[in-house]
Amino acid sequence: MSKKASAYTISVVDETLNVILALGNKEDKSIRELGTELSIPKSTLYRILRTLEAKDFVRQNKRSEKYSLGVKFFELGMMLKNTFDIKDTAYPHILDLRNRTKETIQLAIVDKETILLIDTIEGTHDLRVFSRAGRRLPLTYGNFGKVFLSDYADEEIFAMLRKYPLKRYGANSVMDNEIFIEHVKEVRKKHISVGIDDPIDGAFAMAAPIFDKEHKTVASISMAGAKTQASIANLDHLKQELLATVRLISRELGFSE
Repeated sequence: MSKKASAYTISVVDETLNVILALGNKEDKSIRELGTELSIPKSTLYRILRTLEAKDFVRQNKRSEKYSLGVKFFELGMMLKNTFDIKDTAYPHILDLRNRTKETIQLAIVDKETILLIDTIEGTHDLRVFSRAGRRLPLTYGNFGKVFLSDYADEEIFAMLRKYPLKRYGANSVMDNEIFIEHVKEVRKKHISVGIDDPIDGAFAMAAPIFDKEHKTVASISMAGAKTQASIANLDHLKQELLATVRLISRELGFSE
């Protein structure tokens, strides 16, 4: 590590990561073995291991008293695998959707009670909506929020609205909890949410769910574009294009109607 890079590291975090990497070598290790290998004081190493154990990142074999990586890494690995599976499966379809409609397409999942954009393909119209992958949004945000919350029970939606209150993103953003929930119920029936000047002023936007084999919403695709006379007149056609795309992706993920 360069001097410049090392200047920005935190020693205890660096030591913790070294412990994790050492335990990733497929063999359990005792505190003494880890201390010898990593040159970390026993007292510091003990605190690191206890902290990691409390969060399920490591586990201790009570017989041998040796440590290994915990179940949390398996959970995170499965989540990451699922994210890449969805992204890889969806990409050719959302690219085709963008090419057919010329509008901006976004692919999102729910991660830790936030909407995470995992892929975006920009539209090709002169007037278009810009977006970027990696952006996080509240779970109650616009059409994406209504789609993801359609999988939740009503009392869970109320709990999320208390935790993440509605905000006015666009001129037509819904600000009333009861009306928002009515919109969510409509999404449960129609599997699509459409907004004009919501959540983006001067734009139309729509989102639809991607289902897995257990009929759970695992992702959502949105389409967004400038609010022009042509796009509004073409809204029903765009809705059908979006619905056809999410059906194709859902089938590839094992969904059966």
